Order: sequence, then C-alpha cells, then structure tokens
Amino acid sequence: MVDETEVINIFDYNEAYVQIDCERSIIAEVSEYFTFEAKNARFSPKFKSKVWDGKIRLLDGRNNTIYKGLIPYIEKFCSDRGYLCVKEDVLDDKTSDFDFDELISYISPVFDPYPEQKRAVIHAVENNRALLLSPTSSGKSFIIYLLTRHYLRQDKSIIIIVPSTNLVEQMVSDFKDYQPEFDVDQVTHKVYSGHEKYSNKPIVVTTWQSILNQPKQFFNLYDVVIVDEAHNYRGSEVRKVLQNAEQIKYRFGLTGTLDDVDVHKLIIEGLLGISFQVTTYGEMINLGRSSDLKINSIMLEYSHQDRIKFKQFSKEYNKGKVEKNKYQPEIEFVVSHKKRNQIICKIARDLAQKKENSLILCDRVEHCESLYELLNLMNVKTYKIIGDIKTLDRENIRKSIEYENGAVIVATYGTMSTGVNIKNIQHVMFAFAGKAVVRVLQSIGRGLRLDGKYNLMTVWDFIDDFGWICKNGNKLNNYLLQHGIERIKIYIKNKFNYKIVNIKI
Repeated sequence: MVDETEVINIFDYNEAYVQIDCERSIIAEVSEYFTFEAKNARFSPKFKSKVWDGKIRLLDGRNNTIYKGLIPYIEKFCSDRGYLCVKEDVLDDKTSDFDFDELISYISPVFDPYPEQKRAVIHAVENNRALLLSPTSSGKSFIIYLLTRHYLRQDKSIIIIVPSTNLVEQMVSDFKDYQPEFDVDQVTHKVYSGHEKYSNKPIVVTTWQSILNQPKQFFNLYDVVIVDEAHNYRGSEVRKVLQNAEQIKYRFGLTGTLDDVDVHKLIIEGLLGISFQVTTYGEMINLGRSSDLKINSIMLEYSHQDRIKFKQFSKEYNKGKVEKNKYQPEIEFVVSHKKRNQIICKIARDLAQKKENSLILCDRVEHCESLYELLNLMNVKTYKIIGDIKTLDRENIRKSIEYENGAVIVATYGTMSTGVNIKNIQHVMFAFAGKAVVRVLQSIGRGLRLDGKYNLMTVWDFIDDFGWICKNGNKLNNYLLQHGIERIKIYIKNKFNYKIVNIKI
C-alpha cells in the first residue's frame, strides 16, 4: 500500500506547463532532481556578484510548474522512488485517426517520402508534440512540409520558426520545390527584419528574433508551432518565445543532434516533446541516401620558433589583466598565422583546379576576410558569406554554387553551418573549430547531400599543435590541440572514416 504522502499529483496548467502537487519534502526532491549546474556559470556577472548561485532549475518554485514535455521524466522519477504519479486532469492526448498515405495521395508531392520520413510524421501527428532527431541532409524540411500540409488541411494555422533570415527564404523555396502547383506564396507569410509581423495567411515562416518581444496574444493566433534546428533553442530568449506560445497544443521540433549536456536536452524536450530518432548518418550512408564521408584530420605541427612566439604572444595578450585567458590568445595566434592560412587556401585551390567545390568555415569574420582575399590572389572563384551579406544575396550564392565547378565559399559558422542546404559541395574545411558536438556534426552535414555527380564528401579538419615539453618531461597540450582530440573522439563515436595527416609548418 502506497502511503498517502508519497503521491505526486500532476495538473494541467497550459500547453507549455503542468503543475505538480505533493508534500513539501517531495517537492524539494523533485526540485533537486531537475536542478543542474550551469556551464561556465562562474564567468557570469550575476554569479560573481552572488545574485545567482549558478544553477538552472526546471521546476518553478513559485507555483510548482514544470515543462509539460517532461511528464515522462516525472513519471520515471516517481517509479524510481516508489511514488504514485497521478495525472489528475492531464490527458494522454493522442491522434489516432491519422492516415499518412491518404495525406500523400491528397497533396501529391514531387518526391516520395522515405520510410523514415513517414515514421517521423506519423509519430509527430499521433503524439501532437515531438522532438524529431534527424541529421543534416536527411530531409528535415520535407518533414516540416508534410506536417504543414497536414495541419493546413485541418484548417489550422502554423508558425514555423527558424534561426536565421536566409533560412526563412530557403524554407519557402523548398516548399515550392516539393510541390510546384501548390501556391506557397498565397498561403505563406515571411517574417524577418522589415516585414510585417501580423498576417491573415495560415502559414508564417519567421526567425525567433523577429517574434521575441511579441505578447502571448500574438501566439494565440496559431494552432501549430514547428521549430527548425531546435538545438539552437537553449538560450533564455528563445525559451521565452516558446513559453509565450503557452496555448499552442501542437508542438514540434527538428534537429540533427542535441547537446550532450542533460539540462539543454530536457529544456528542449520539455517545450517541444520527447525526442524521437528518425535516422542517423550511418543509416543514410548505408542506404545510399547520403554521400560517403571521409575525414582528414590535418595535424599542424608548429615549429619550435612558433611555439616560443606563441608563449611571448600569450604573455603580451594577458599583460595587466587580472584574469589570465589561455584560450583566446591561441585563437588570435592561429587565425592570423600566414603560413597556416596559406596551407588552407592552397588545399582549396588544388581542389578547385580539380573542378570540385569547397566550403571553408571560420569562427570569425576577420578570418573569413583574410582567407577570401588570399584565395582571390590565387585566382580562385570565391564567394563570401558573413553577417552583413544580405539574405537574398546569400540565397543567390547558395543557388549559383549548385552550377559551379571549382568554386569556394568562405563563411562563418553562424551564417552557414546550420540549416543551409547546398547540394554541390564536395569538401568542407574547418578553418577553425571547437569541440562542441552539435557544431561539428552540423558542419559535417553541410556536404553530405547527394547531387547526382559526386557520392563522396571530404572533411578537412585543421588541428593546431603547439604544445610544449614541461620540465618534468611531460607534454602540455595546448587548448586547440585538446579540442582537436575531442573532435576525433566524435568521429570515432559516430564510426566515421577518418585519418590523421601530419604537416609541419
């Protein structure tokens, strides 16, 4: 017999939250269970001033509410402790009469869905909310299109949220490709800088930044919210957008991969739904739906003179600073290293001479500019995509590269690594990369789309080794070398075909 005090009651609060009711001591247990240490909290001014303890709490202690999508985790919490979980007025709301084949017959898209895309749509519709995990180049925008057409047929209004303005244009363009006879412009309104936010059209495609400060009443206009590239949605501002959509019942997110940090995964699942694995890179390659992948980890071994130069550069960089920074000097040193930049550009030039296209990804605008200028001096057809390049110009570059042979795009990660669909890229180069799983896998996905001419994509990952031997004889690895090793671990975990190539500079 379960003791009365060991009961957790869950009540419906709205479409974003549920409210729990139980003994105060158990509330404390639940709160602790859903509390996490924030990454890099110690660098926050609020933490330094002791206004914040550096913890993220998913349970709101003011009214004991928590994200509705976390109900399965609450149930597991209860099961593990022998508590009774009672969902007082929370319905296990399911859609049971969805006929996918009938939908396809009705809309007649140009492309037949793959089995995994069919499974994804069925799972999403039947559960009314879901976080769909599907790698870059797996056809996420087609899944979004199918979901949109289903709910449009149900006379529901849909808001599709993407992370950037170029993806607004690309999403609408993709919809037209999927079904030319479907009058997308007639039913779709685009929202980003300079566009009216309100529209009577049933489909809105927008950036999250454009609707950040909209009141809750704005979101009441919509029945369905679809979030593309959902791994980006972990900051407080984006969470605010989804929290304000508290009356939207149908919630879906799509992403290639999730951050390894538990709290970020829980926040996204809490707001959008439990994750569902649609497919993986390995499955796509094995089925012939994605290019084969080869990774060249280019280990750049710096000279003894360069290692001495870096030590001096680091000292000068941190002179007079209270908190010494060891990571930033490394970045400054490598992105301005002439010989390193020449190596990257010479590889891109040689590939261009073979009539193959490359995408070079940089972390900083100034690094993009340097590589862009150097490639132009080498007479390589080069495009540049950075933050101040207008959305329509980016879209024109994306389209034109599909007809180029022997061209290079130099771009920042922020503008190109997420969601951008380029069909004619054979090489992706990490001119600078960190160790974040999401960034690495999303960046790799930029070149995995089959284009009918090539079935192999090569990643060139440049790793910087300027560590030094300590007095005790042990080697002290620099941060960028450590991050490169972490990326190799990602390749091993995902069973990618990789090799290490050593180059002395």
